[in-house]
Amino acid sequence: MPYGARTFLRGDLSVLTSAIIRSASLIYLTKKIRLGQMESIG
Repeated sequence: MPYGARTFLRGDLSVLTSAIIRSASLIYLTKKIRLGQMESIG
């Protein structure tokens, strides 16, 4: 039982980490695109 809980927790953590990385990269990309648009306009 403890082993199963541990593996579940580890899986949950990896899912959470991947989600954080994905959202962070999305935010980075949108900021980069906005900066590029500002430079092209200005």
